Amino acid sequence: MSDLEDTTEGLSVVNLATTSSTEDNSKMPSSWWTEKFEDGVDTVTTEEELNGIYAIRERVRAAIDELPIVHPEYISGWKFLRFFRGHGSNVEKSVKAYLAMLKYHKENNVDNIRAEILATAGENKSLEEAAEHIIYPYLMEKFELLRTQAWDGTSPVMYAESDPATGTPITVTAMCEYHFTKIIAAGLSDMWVDLVGYCQVMMDLVTHVRTLQRKALIMRRDVVDVASVELHHLGPSALRLLRRMENSAMHYPESLIRTDAVNIGSVGMALWKMGHMFVPKQTRLKFKPHGSECVFKSTQLPPSVLPRRLMGTSQKYADTVDSHTRFITVGARTTSTVEFPLSADDTATDGIKRHVAWTVQLDSYDIGIKVLFVGATETQEPLLIQDYGDPTSGVGGTWEITQGPGTVHLVLDNTYSRLRSKGVKFHIAVRNSESATALP
Repeated sequence: MSDLEDTTEGLSVVNLATTSSTEDNSKMPSSWWTEKFEDGVDTVTTEEELNGIYAIRERVRAAIDELPIVHPEYISGWKFLRFFRGHGSNVEKSVKAYLAMLKYHKENNVDNIRAEILATAGENKSLEEAAEHIIYPYLMEKFELLRTQAWDGTSPVMYAESDPATGTPITVTAMCEYHFTKIIAAGLSDMWVDLVGYCQVMMDLVTHVRTLQRKALIMRRDVVDVASVELHHLGPSALRLLRRMENSAMHYPESLIRTDAVNIGSVGMALWKMGHMFVPKQTRLKFKPHGSECVFKSTQLPPSVLPRRLMGTSQKYADTVDSHTRFITVGARTTSTVEFPLSADDTATDGIKRHVAWTVQLDSYDIGIKVLFVGATETQEPLLIQDYGDPTSGVGGTWEITQGPGTVHLVLDNTYSRLRSKGVKFHIAVRNSESATALP
């Protein structure tokens, strides 16, 4: 018998190649077992790993037989490989963890969550088709309260792109906009934990499909923008909430290839250097801190898959992580420049005229503001001559994109202030001509 407390009689097996998200599982064959894995896992594993994953499968076979539905991502050789590698190539630990995963899935109705997620892709789609059209859980209707009460009607996290070279799914998080305190104050902590679980299930589906397509173990990659994050953003209550995320994450070993934390300030980098040895090795190996250097150079990701807030050119983040007003502190006697890249797709080649729109606002005092367009030849075209932000109404403007690619530079000049730093809120976006007014 397995470690699962309750069993459900009857077994429906999902056909790996043909199952659609709406197919009647009762019509599936009655046995999922094959003598050998037929998904290509044997072509990339060592003999030790192959022996290990077969041993794991044999040990958990009875528990799988008791499942009411056997989903393909549960029984793939690649899934067993994730557990084997994620638990130090130890069969005993891998078996225990796999059984714990099955128990977690049963207790948390993961079969139903999986069905909900696949339903967002539309009807009559194969698993492979559905995985490419799933709505990211942060945007699902059932989590609208989180968006409206904690995130200003949008999402601070988005999965919109993948690395074209590897197929690796990429999530981007604007940590400063996460507002854990708002989540907790609104009584939405449990909903947030549910959302995290939905994301784990969704990524399990996506990485399973990509793995079979590429015959390589595909894991997601997280890019986290920590610009302007301060200690109060991650207080004790926020850290307690984050720890609850581990309850689901622990059941998806080798699902994350790396977390890149970008725009870490000098203090944050110093703290990491002093304390990184106290972080668990498995976590430390998959966490890469970066300062404010060019994001696509430090992460080695192409600009085409990154949002504009990270010097990327993807337009798929416009309504999520790129929609938030950003904040920067400009020190006394210094100048800060925010770069906003424009790609060839932003020009009017499709007949639709587009504008760059910007707004800058201060809580108090003033600051010098210039906006420049820097072309591919490094020539500069001034779009806004030196102005001084009014703390009550701010400064806003638009510029029709007549050339590109290039970069719009928002220059914040505080060199004339000898002692006082300035906190500045700003937002830059590309808009179609009919909506091209200065941002509110």
